[in-house]
Amino acid sequence: MSEAFKRKVKGTVMEIDHRLPDLTKSFEPCAPEAWPGARLMDRFYAQIDFDDCGHLEDDDALQARENTLNDLLKEAKRDNGAVYCLTDASLPNSTQHTAVLVALLYRQGERIHQVCHPAGRVTAPDAELFAICSAITLATQQDNCERIYIFTDSIASARRAVDPSVHSGHGHSLAVCRTLAAWLGKDPECSVFFI
Repeated sequence: MSEAFKRKVKGTVMEIDHRLPDLTKSFEPCAPEAWPGARLMDRFYAQIDFDDCGHLEDDDALQARENTLNDLLKEAKRDNGAVYCLTDASLPNSTQHTAVLVALLYRQGERIHQVCHPAGRVTAPDAELFAICSAITLATQQDNCERIYIFTDSIASARRAVDPSVHSGHGHSLAVCRTLAAWLGKDPECSVFFI
């Protein structure tokens, strides 16, 4: 592509080409957390649960899902050993602005922590993954926490959070895997629910 043509073309791909030398992310393709048998889901499969509702089209299915979510939230609020987290990310339409993530942590109806971070110029799944990583890191630091409920609108990012293989957001996934492995290893009664 000629230099004159490059100046006319705008967008993420061209920006990546310009900023690629500045990137500092590193990947750990041979991280111990990614070895077969040592992966988080290999070791703690029974303690990690994903509540994936799939694609809901009709009103009855949506109402049933709403009832299920309300029941899960009530259960989390009553459980004094539970921390429940709400995570989300927002990406602007303009490339002039950065993505933002938020993670809210609650215990028995009381907000115990709130995080709002700029995520940089990332994709929506990467920003969601960063939000989940932040929530899990903070939740595992709470005293007497035995169960963590993560309410997210990106179950795919939740699944990537516990996947130590090389992918976009790999560093966040490794942080989640390391944090959860240490936390889940302390007590076999501890569990994590991604909803």
